[in-house]
Amino acid sequence: MPSPSSSPPAPSAAPGDDGTFPGTNTTLPEDPARRAVHLRTADGTQIQFRDIIAQGALCPSSTRAGAFVGCGGFERRWDACSATPWLRSAQAGQIVTYDDGDSLVLKAALARQRGILGTNMFDVSGDTDAWVLTDAVRRGLGLVA
Repeated sequence: MPSPSSSPPAPSAAPGDDGTFPGTNTTLPEDPARRAVHLRTADGTQIQFRDIIAQGALCPSSTRAGAFVGCGGFERRWDACSATPWLRSAQAGQIVTYDDGDSLVLKAALARQRGILGTNMFDVSGDTDAWVLTDAVRRGLGLVA
């Protein structure tokens, strides 16, 4: 992903050969003494983006505002087909798919390019208090810089 001051990539932007999105770190260096995170859901079915952060599997990037990297034993990866990030923790035995600001800005930009007048988010209550997901959709639709 480009720096926050540049334009979002075109929806056809592809991840690197290793499955990571260009320009992003997939994980933070871990303290070996820190216990690996095991993600839990409130209702047993779906985990919210805000809960992935709160439980320590995603941490804010130190190099790009509004971006997140894997932490707590989770590695952030990128699925090129769906333009969606996913997390993997061998220690916790978990794989979690989700949308974040990177994926939603791409999906909203595609909608804008195709003349679609809006997008859908599964559950906006899972957004952060800073509206990371909602603002990404707004940027992709060209509603804000």
